[in-house]
Amino acid sequence: MSRRKIKTKRVMAFILCLCMVATVMFCSQYLALHTSHSCLGLNCPECVRMYHAVNALRQFAIALLALAATLHLFTAWRRQISPLYGYISFAASLVRLKVKLNH
Repeated sequence: MSRRKIKTKRVMAFILCLCMVATVMFCSQYLALHTSHSCLGLNCPECVRMYHAVNALRQFAIALLALAATLHLFTAWRRQISPLYGYISFAASLVRLKVKLNH
């Protein structure tokens, strides 16, 4: 992969993270400011906006929990498998054993 593509991917990931943080901050701020509004009844526009803000925060929370669970399971699996790596995937070579080769 070229350096330009890597840099572009990093910039896009950074922008995506900023958008996610801004969304969480704006939703939280909106909920904090409008929790004590005077409700107009069944089709209150403030209640609808608050519902969407809560739903967005809930979806972010579910995504973060799924990511945390996946990372936890991966690290647990890695700890179980890591003792086997020395016997299975890495063959004992002279370079690996740091043997000096004299010709």
